[in-house]
Amino acid sequence: MFGFLLISTVSVMILAGPRALQMIGQDIQVFHLLSKTNKNGVPFIAIFTQLAITLFLIITSSFEEIILFSGILLALNSLVTVLGVYKSRKEFADHTSNFTMPFYPVRVIVYSSIIGITLFYLIFERPVQVFSSAVLIAVGFVLFILDNRSR
Repeated sequence: MFGFLLISTVSVMILAGPRALQMIGQDIQVFHLLSKTNKNGVPFIAIFTQLAITLFLIITSSFEEIILFSGILLALNSLVTVLGVYKSRKEFADHTSNFTMPFYPVRVIVYSSIIGITLFYLIFERPVQVFSSAVLIAVGFVLFILDNRSR
């Protein structure tokens, strides 16, 4: 059963991953090469970039390390997204088009606490994976800041 879940996830990421890289290439000048497409609109450079990253991870890491690395990245990104809901609600409190959320801010606090505790636990149990995930996010953040300053 787990194998079928992995196959479905891989097939989805083969389709969605290069398109996400293509959008990054369109939005961030440093990565403009990723936005290149062939005559059929296929982001071929993004596809080969994803292939290279995937092969690098397969060659240099174990299955468990890859799952932990990607899980940590997803947890960090979801934590920042959920905290963004809190910031957005606070910043735009006077707008009438504000969305509603039952039991706000309890859901944000509970979710953020669970993810935060999990990440805190992983810092002690799997420091290498947490550190490599944090480095990847930090590099992306620095490139984003540099791109914004250059515009």
